[in-house]
Amino acid sequence: MNMHFAYPNATDGVFLGCGRYVVFALGQEPAEYEIADPFSAKVHEVLEAAAILAPEPVPSGYCVYETKDSDDPNLLYRGDSLHLAFLLALISRARFLRSYLCQTDLWCTGDITLRQPRQPVLEPVSQAGFDVKLAAFLGPDNPDRLFIVPFANMADQVTIRDFLSQREDVEIATLEWLLQRQPAAQKVIITVQGHELQALVDRLFDKPEPVMLWQGEPDVPEHWVERSTLMDALKQDWQTPGCCINALIGLGGEGKSALARKWLHDLLPAFGARLEGVIWWNFALQPSVDAFFEAVYLKLFHETAGERGAVSALAQQVMQMMRHGRYVLILDSLESVLTPAEHGCGAVRHPDLRRLLDVLSDPSGQSFCLLTSRCEIEGLVCRTHQVARLSQTEGRKLLQNMGVSDDEPTLNAIVEQWHGHALSLKLFAAHPAELSEKTAFSPAATMLEYYDRVLTEAQQAFLQCLSVLRRPADWRMLERVFRRPPLRRLSLAKSFAALEDREFDELLEQLRRYRLLNENTQHTAYAAHPLIRAHYREQLQRTPQARQRRLHHHLARGYERNSPTVTETLESLAFLIEAVHHACQAREYDTAYDLLWQRVNQYPRFVLSDVLGAWETYLACLLEFFVDGEPQVSDLKQQASLLHEVGFCLMTLGRLREVPPYYQRSIALHNEVDNWLGVSRGYQNLVELYMFFGKLNQAAEAADQALAFARRAVKTGQEYAPQQEIIALVDQATIAALRDESDRANILFEQAQTLQQKLQPGMRFLRQLEGVKQADFLRRTGDFERARQVAQANLVFCQQEALSDYVCQCHRLLGDLDAEEGQHERAGRHYDEALRIVRTLQRRDVLIEVLLARGIWQIERGARQAGFDALREALNYAVESGFRLYEADIRCALSRAFFSAATSADLAPSARREYQEHAAREHALARQICEETGYRGISRYMSWGKDSGPKPV
Repeated sequence: MNMHFAYPNATDGVFLGCGRYVVFALGQEPAEYEIADPFSAKVHEVLEAAAILAPEPVPSGYCVYETKDSDDPNLLYRGDSLHLAFLLALISRARFLRSYLCQTDLWCTGDITLRQPRQPVLEPVSQAGFDVKLAAFLGPDNPDRLFIVPFANMADQVTIRDFLSQREDVEIATLEWLLQRQPAAQKVIITVQGHELQALVDRLFDKPEPVMLWQGEPDVPEHWVERSTLMDALKQDWQTPGCCINALIGLGGEGKSALARKWLHDLLPAFGARLEGVIWWNFALQPSVDAFFEAVYLKLFHETAGERGAVSALAQQVMQMMRHGRYVLILDSLESVLTPAEHGCGAVRHPDLRRLLDVLSDPSGQSFCLLTSRCEIEGLVCRTHQVARLSQTEGRKLLQNMGVSDDEPTLNAIVEQWHGHALSLKLFAAHPAELSEKTAFSPAATMLEYYDRVLTEAQQAFLQCLSVLRRPADWRMLERVFRRPPLRRLSLAKSFAALEDREFDELLEQLRRYRLLNENTQHTAYAAHPLIRAHYREQLQRTPQARQRRLHHHLARGYERNSPTVTETLESLAFLIEAVHHACQAREYDTAYDLLWQRVNQYPRFVLSDVLGAWETYLACLLEFFVDGEPQVSDLKQQASLLHEVGFCLMTLGRLREVPPYYQRSIALHNEVDNWLGVSRGYQNLVELYMFFGKLNQAAEAADQALAFARRAVKTGQEYAPQQEIIALVDQATIAALRDESDRANILFEQAQTLQQKLQPGMRFLRQLEGVKQADFLRRTGDFERARQVAQANLVFCQQEALSDYVCQCHRLLGDLDAEEGQHERAGRHYDEALRIVRTLQRRDVLIEVLLARGIWQIERGARQAGFDALREALNYAVESGFRLYEADIRCALSRAFFSAATSADLAPSARREYQEHAAREHALARQICEETGYRGISRYMSWGKDSGPKPV
């Protein structure tokens, strides 16, 4: 029998019984239980309080259920006094209640309030109701022994306290009672102060062990020289409230990673038990932000492959954990995933990584991030520490610790000769005799060139082969590829591939002693420092191209043969993605294309993009096929497909300005091979792109071409051509609506719907994106009833087909319709669901639509600050990516909002003028866009004049 969190319920002085919360795995609940749906207006505060008090991830599939003592449907179990029980039940999904408390149900009463951000408080309940509940708890028929109550409900009740103190079978206690860790021998009333919620949670539940994720972390430095200034600065920053991100910036080999590893090593003994987790990710060894978020999510939520959403959805949940919990993140070699920016800085392009850094930089958070990079990060709010050369004293001490025993002047000379470069001095210390010769100090030579003199042919060949791997070489690769035919037949690899096992192990150990090779802490994979890898990669590139291509060919085959059979996560796809990379490097592009389409994408599922939502990873795979901007596969249709997919990825990621050449060249290739359906789809994508840009004339021309080629495809009997004709008609209708040609738009929508019904007689409305556009048009022209029918029908259809982006747009549409009709509670639910879904997608256009609609609704409902925040976020996305029509909509909405704010009666004259100036500026900018683009759309967000542009209402 499961233990319940029971909340007693009373009304008008009568005890109604208890509602009892308990957690079950979804689908495993007994018949008498229902999913909990607390009857309270402040449930959202309880949910947020649970995330703050116990920020551990909740295993998927676990829900809070409820049963009630009375099955009388006329009895309502409701009120804010149920908050405490519901809060503890929510927390019990992720934490285990201490076993000695599980003997009977745990009674709870109390109201949860968020008085300040991140500070849940326990408030007292109605005193009259409390007295009834207390009497019920003490009744002889109640077997339960523990009752948690607000201290305030007991503090002033002298009569009750005096009465209870005379009863030997009742104890009034504080939280200290829970430290006994013994079952209750009698009835115990535990009083909790308003500020003691965190202490209550920590004493009721076992706290899980911190989560540890290590990827590419170096060993703790064996020969450490105290870089006291930097270490003291990091320790001080860790203890400074609001100092959430630190950056170690310096050239390669200066010791940034070693410094971070030593700092973390010293931190964990003192603070490890207070952390929810530690995450170390080396982007030099795994330069995939998508893979980073997937690995962190799977580690935090203890999940494996399955239905766990797109990468962006995983990233959102990871950010929630970082926001509410206390984690330490080490983002090592971050420069590997940055793009060049001005003044030698690097820019974070990946939107989810950028949002994570924004979350981590919030001074109200508890997590701490330490990153290392060779360049500063553009726009990042952080404390920066420059990691430069070792001082003469530090360099000398390092050499002495590593066994170099020359006198002080000689050691100082060595330090200066190698410019205090930490990695060079470590490499020097492994071979001081050979490198102390006169030639070792030749200005033209480098440390690694000296090492080449002492390495055997087999050691150098191994390092050259290892240098082309983008991932650490794990034992699967070493045993099944590096040590097996056909790699042995390569002249480059013969010297080490034919070694006996003992000799090969000695080779690895020698390279480790030379500090040219690092083994991860799990002793499962080998990698080299980026500078060392670059040196031996350069050596390999001096060899004949044919030799390099043969190496890549065999590595591609090795990765393909050793890939997992089940590939539903980025990690399980990693070997196949590497196989695609090495096949492209071997110039075997047709083989690589088949691998990408059939094994990675599992066509037609499109696993990387549509299933996992790993758009950045997908784009990187596609770009492997391009040399000097040209796709290298031999088949023209495949070339066209690659160009189209790159354009679609860029558009999805909001990089609109880069898209047109890819779509235009894809259209030309499809035209060359008489693939009219492909031509029509290419033009249809251009229509969408031009509409985003506000180039309505070009969009109209592309829409005409899309329709013409769709009809040619219909005549030649191409599959899917009739549906493409419907899409082209809807595009023409949408452009007409944007130009305020509503009669023409209506005719075109009707034509499209007629074709849809011929194609699918049971389908009364347009479906998917076409249905969304039709419903939006009907809403904007005032036909709310029909718009709702189309939206509802599409919501059901798209939910059945798991089309998340269209489900999101249907919820946004239904929110708009409910808001128009004054059904604000329903509108809020639809907007909230739309925002929840869109935050899991990498669809910037859909996100802008949701933020715009929800922001306007919030302002109209009086939540002015939240509405302005939503509109400004939408505006940032629109301006950054080039969505000009959305920008006009948002600026007009802002103009309206500022105009409305300026009419408030209690405003000071200066504030009123400021709001009026903002309204006028946004109006002028929106009008300018409309004049430049011809945009005259019909929208509830603004009032349009035929010639005058937008006017604030």
